[in-house]
Amino acid sequence: MTFLPVSLDMRTTLTLAVLLFLPATVFAQAPVIQRNIDDLVTPYVKSKNFSGTIFVSKSGTTLYEKSFGDAMVEWNVPNTDVTKYHLASVSKPFTATAIMLLEQQKKLSTSDMVSKYLPEFTEGNRISLHHLLSHTSGVVNINDFPEYDLLSVSSVSLDSIVKLFQKKPLLFEPGSKFSYSNSNYNVLAYIIEKVSGMKYGEFLKSNILEPLDMTRTAHHGNPLDIIDHVAFGYMPNGLTGLQRSPYLDWTIKTGNGSLYSTVEDLARFDRSFFTNRLLTEASKAKMFTPNLSDVGYGWYLKPHNQHRRTYITGRSPGFSTYFARYPDEEICVIVLSNLYISSTKEIGESIASIVFQEPYVARSLSGDPLMGNSGRDFAGSYQFGNDFFRPGFKMEITESRGQLACTWGDLIHDNNDDFILRGFWSLVHFERDSHQKITGFTFDGTKAKVLRPGN
Repeated sequence: MTFLPVSLDMRTTLTLAVLLFLPATVFAQAPVIQRNIDDLVTPYVKSKNFSGTIFVSKSGTTLYEKSFGDAMVEWNVPNTDVTKYHLASVSKPFTATAIMLLEQQKKLSTSDMVSKYLPEFTEGNRISLHHLLSHTSGVVNINDFPEYDLLSVSSVSLDSIVKLFQKKPLLFEPGSKFSYSNSNYNVLAYIIEKVSGMKYGEFLKSNILEPLDMTRTAHHGNPLDIIDHVAFGYMPNGLTGLQRSPYLDWTIKTGNGSLYSTVEDLARFDRSFFTNRLLTEASKAKMFTPNLSDVGYGWYLKPHNQHRRTYITGRSPGFSTYFARYPDEEICVIVLSNLYISSTKEIGESIASIVFQEPYVARSLSGDPLMGNSGRDFAGSYQFGNDFFRPGFKMEITESRGQLACTWGDLIHDNNDDFILRGFWSLVHFERDSHQKITGFTFDGTKAKVLRPGN
């Protein structure tokens, strides 16, 4: 990878004094920002690692909006600014907002226990809505169930979804740990329906979408619906190819990932948090207060460089999404993609750095094979330690005609000893000793040591 400044005439490090004038310089530098974003995104598009729409705004004024790739590859139908993308987990802030609206209406409280609404829920008298909103409930993740794949191809009700895990033991004492679980937001959607007397999608439409004029956003609650301008979803096939993603009935994701939208509609949602149009200051303060692992209600609250950031990522078969807000500077970055390739967060963060006139990551992603026999140096068997999310996992790295692949898919060569696992967009960096012999690699920062060289 390489790190580039915003433009050739901006080689010096920005000082705090310059940053104080950011609101004015952003608009003055708009043409440079737009060119640099184009240059940033081009390698991802050419290598078929991004297809979608990108939106950037400052204080509600659009700085950049552009679409790339096809909404329907088979028919060469291009993505546009009105293309609707399935949001996956970018749906969660809407569910959290709905809960806060119901609290404002005094129909519930985030301190309420789940047992108040679901008496049959195991340990429901120990789990609060706060725990569900902040992923600190200990409720098991429905996505990890062996029957999940079968359930995801047929329409299911919220009641039947919740029954799948309401009797299962908790993973830990509520409030003691953070553990991301889509089940939390299934339960919240169920509670929204029970308290409001409306279907989940109807409540969102009446209380969030219509007030904000988000006419191109909805809950995908009926697989038979004809949705105009909706993008088809695709997934990687080999190093550079694409294929259609498997069918998914989005009802399995009700509350946690079932919405579709456009970049402009999401921008309206972003602007609502700078007003009291939906939520009061007290509700917003509660939503954006960090809990364990810097998680709020439906959002991650983790800074990007020195900038306060509120963001959420999404990933479901056929789609990858990133929605980031920088509230202090009122910068909004939205990256929606109809590829099941998680490059969107990296692209979004680099775009924000461009806007802030700071160094950013630029990739070549040429896909060219490694020269000579150098690829064989990387091949072999590697093992992770107990700090990996799959403790002790053994991963095989193979080489064929100068191209590398690992247990989970093909690796794109980025630079020197750096590679990228295409589907998850995980960064793989091989490590060498003083004799240039491969000793192991890091996978998104977690180390694996070589067990058996392949050459």
